[in-house]
Amino acid sequence: MMGVERKVARRKDPLDFEPTPPDPVLSLIEAERARLERMNLIWEPAVGQGHIANILAGREFPVVGSDIVDRGYPGTVVKSFLDFQEPLGDGVITNPPFGRGLPARFVLHCLKLKIPYCALLLKGTYLHQKRALNLFGRWRPARYHHLSYRVDFTGEGRSPWQMTWYVWDAYATATEVHVLPRPEGGRGEREPDLFGGSS
Repeated sequence: MMGVERKVARRKDPLDFEPTPPDPVLSLIEAERARLERMNLIWEPAVGQGHIANILAGREFPVVGSDIVDRGYPGTVVKSFLDFQEPLGDGVITNPPFGRGLPARFVLHCLKLKIPYCALLLKGTYLHQKRALNLFGRWRPARYHHLSYRVDFTGEGRSPWQMTWYVWDAYATATEVHVLPRPEGGRGEREPDLFGGSS
């Protein structure tokens, strides 16, 4: 009798640690480059092993990292983002833990610390909850960068999640919506151009 191979469920990290692959970070840099170049220091408050911070630093953006635990990124300040009373940078870029209402709490903590820029990588369905509506009543995002590709956080295949960069920017005067392509040289198959050559 032929056995059936069962896929072993991946153990979930209790702190929602999901390393961010390069593609979404590169897409954000391309879309937000002019704004990022005006920052003195970018703060990654869920830095983990440095998946986001290393790409930013590799593009010559100054970065400082903190996290609730030390996962090996050099110079990590070990402290919960919500416990900081003074900011480490003038802009925040991170893929925050999804549980316990932390995305909204991260944004509100930026507001409390008077950090004028906050970019969070969240599920595209983040708006579909009451907590998000309450947050947007306090500080509405300036830009929505919807990724036109799915982000594979585990390396196990195509992710079911459509991700969006939500950007809160105190210096913005209007709300913008963009759709970002996969960066050149990124992982995964590129979608065919259905509109090439059309007028």
